[in-house]
Amino acid sequence: MATFTSTEFNSENYDRFRPVYPDELYQQLVDYHVGAKGLCVDVGCGSGQATFTLKKYFDKVIGSDISENQLAVARKRQPAGIEFRLGTGEDFSWLTETPDVITAAECLHWVDPQKFVANVANSLRDHGTLSYWLYTEPIFQNERANQVYNKFTYGSDYLGPYWDPGRTHFRNHLKELNHILLDSELFDEVKISNFKQEEGVKNGDILYLEKEMTISDFINFVSSWPSVFSWKQQRGKEGILDDFYNELNDCFEGGNMKVIWNSVLVFARRKQRVV
Repeated sequence: MATFTSTEFNSENYDRFRPVYPDELYQQLVDYHVGAKGLCVDVGCGSGQATFTLKKYFDKVIGSDISENQLAVARKRQPAGIEFRLGTGEDFSWLTETPDVITAAECLHWVDPQKFVANVANSLRDHGTLSYWLYTEPIFQNERANQVYNKFTYGSDYLGPYWDPGRTHFRNHLKELNHILLDSELFDEVKISNFKQEEGVKNGDILYLEKEMTISDFINFVSSWPSVFSWKQQRGKEGILDDFYNELNDCFEGGNMKVIWNSVLVFARRKQRVV
């Protein structure tokens, strides 16, 4: 997590080159949710990738993030009805209103799952919605490219040693958090939908992310990874991105490529409190 809080982290690249969440995702959220659409709190909002779109569906949205650097990018285009504040993913003590919805996009592999579920339950109104989602590994329609990706991303001589511990939760689709939520007596109507292209698994209302990209665009996306930031800090050089580019370029012979991301999408409803 220290990567994102560093003032040297390139938040502009993080905002510019990440995949865009599809409109269908937000429609699934609205269809699942019941009752008022007053306040939505977007946890781990980063530079506002989901926050700004959520405002189309809710009267007010508050984005919170641990990185002041990321929030500075978000505040450059802050419209009416959206606020941003500094805070960890588990902390909701700053709230002065009761949220109808709490969302978390591409961030919960960094949080303490027990604290997160407990504090969301304490903060949400009765029958309020918790929704979180995560896109994980990109899958290429080219097996050699997938091998190149795995080598550079997880190889011991490449970026493998430079990932933070949260990467384990990321790769297993937040399995621990999902189990805690399923076992919780404070939530019901839990829906967990995984998409794993390599297994041909499409269960439920999935989060499907597909994008035609140039190899340069994909490498710019890679440049936003915290492992690349850590690599540069510790090794003082950027050559790994050039090497990654060249090997992918060989796979696609300089052409564009289609990238599909594995993902998980979760909805849960806060149970009625017992007085």
